[in-house]
Amino acid sequence: MSEAPELMRSSEAQRFVGFRSKTTLIKWAERGLIPAIHVDGRWWFRKRELERWLRGGQDDGEGGYE
Repeated sequence: MSEAPELMRSSEAQRFVGFRSKTTLIKWAERGLIPAIHVDGRWWFRKRELERWLRGGQDDGEGGYE
């Protein structure tokens, strides 16, 4: 049985990846430069995908981005 992905709101993701501005994080998400999900006007970020993105996209054996 698989675990549910840990979702973070933009403010949490901003701190997690070390961006100074949440606005920058949102702009990157809108441009597809950082893995994110847009649902009902809000941006959500999966912790596992952000970890992989921070490592430069190296595969962790769990497959690609969802």
